[in-house]
Amino acid sequence: MGNPILGSCPAADTFALNGCQGSTHYYYRISVIDSTVIFGAAWCLVRSPTGAIDVAPGGLGFTILGQNGTVSAQYAVTGGTMSMSSGWAYAIGEGAGTPLTELDTIVVDMGTQNPTGLALEFLVQGSGGYGYTGTTAPVSLP
Repeated sequence: MGNPILGSCPAADTFALNGCQGSTHYYYRISVIDSTVIFGAAWCLVRSPTGAIDVAPGGLGFTILGQNGTVSAQYAVTGGTMSMSSGWAYAIGEGAGTPLTELDTIVVDMGTQNPTGLALEFLVQGSGGYGYTGTTAPVSLP
């Protein structure tokens, strides 16, 4: 994973179209530097310094944007719990077997609380059913 970039969502953005909801939400954009996995093998999570799954007020979830900036896959979290517990919802033409490449970007909608200084970490874990097991090294979220 590349260096995460923290930002505020543009007013016109929506989770469904951009992975980020309007001007009151914060997001992280994380580029994919190198990958040998497919979408179905990569589940995302954000955790606190204690290792607990982060609960972000109003956090909406994770989005994979393709090289053209459109949504390839999304996972909507429940109650701001920033961890995937099932698979992605895919855009037309995409699926579990689609390669996650360095042309993709992961957007994490963190909800309405500014996450700066919370020492959160982003990880990708293997879903278990697609030949990828384990967890990436944690990426510190600024």
